[in-house]
Amino acid sequence: MPSFASFASFAVRTSSVVVLTLLCQLSALPRRALAPPEEVRPTVERLHEEGTVIVAVGERFVHRDVVNAAAGRLREALDAFHSANPRRAGIAPADLVETVGVPAAVFELALDRLVAEGAAVRAGEVVALAGRGPRHSPQDEALSGRVELVLREGGLAPSGPAEIAEALGAPPEHVAAMIRLLADEGHVVPLNEKVVMHREAVEAAQRAVLDLFARKAGFETTEFRDALGVSRKFAVPLLDYFDTVRLTVRTGSRRTPGAEARRALEEKQEGG
Repeated sequence: MPSFASFASFAVRTSSVVVLTLLCQLSALPRRALAPPEEVRPTVERLHEEGTVIVAVGERFVHRDVVNAAAGRLREALDAFHSANPRRAGIAPADLVETVGVPAAVFELALDRLVAEGAAVRAGEVVALAGRGPRHSPQDEALSGRVELVLREGGLAPSGPAEIAEALGAPPEHVAAMIRLLADEGHVVPLNEKVVMHREAVEAAQRAVLDLFARKAGFETTEFRDALGVSRKFAVPLLDYFDTVRLTVRTGSRRTPGAEARRALEEKQEGG
C-alpha cells in the first residue's frame, strides 16, 4: 500500500500541476491527501527536506515537477525572445512572467533553478539565457558608449533621444536601439518616450526624495522640482517613475512615502 508520504506528494503535485497556475496551500492538504491534519505538516516538512516539495511563499508549497516544468517553459520563452530580438540584452522579469503564464512565486523558483544550473542569468534589469546576449558590431558598441556618455553628462536634465541622434550624427533608430540596450543592462532609465536618464541621475533624484521624506511626511511636485533644480519636464516623469517602483505614492500633486521609501527610511533610522 502506498505510504502517506506518497499520497501527500501526489496531493501537492496535483494541486499545482494542471496548468501551473495553482499552489498547494498546507491547510488544504489533509482533505486532498485523506489524512488527519496533525500528520500533514511533519510529512510535508520531510518531503521539503528531501526536495520533493518546495516552499513557495509562507505555507504554500509546490511540487518539484511543477517547478521543473515551469523552468522548461521559461527556457523556451527566453529562447523565443532571443531569436526574435537578437539586439536585446534580455527580457524584463515582469514581461517574462506574463509570457510563461505561471504564478510569480513559481516563476521565481523556476528562474532560480535555471540560474543555479547556469542556464540563465540576471543581467541588469533583464533575464537572459546564458550565452545569448546581444551581438553588436564595433560601430554599435562605440555608439552605445557615446549615447551613455551623453546621458551621464546630461545628469538630471538630459537631451532627448532625437536630440542625441542629431548631436551624434547617428540615425534615430540606431540611437533608440542603443538606448533599449543600455536600459536592459541597467545603465539608463527610460522615463517616457522623450526623457531618458542615466541610472546615476535617477539614483541622485531618489536620494532627494528620501531627504524630503526625512524632513516631512509628504511633498508637492514643486518642492521636488526645486530640490533638484530642474523643470517640470524632468521632475514629473521622475515622480511618475518613482510611483511605479513604489518609492512614492501620488495623491493629486502630493507624494507620500511608498513601500520602498518606508523601508529605506527605516533602515537609515536603524543604522543611526
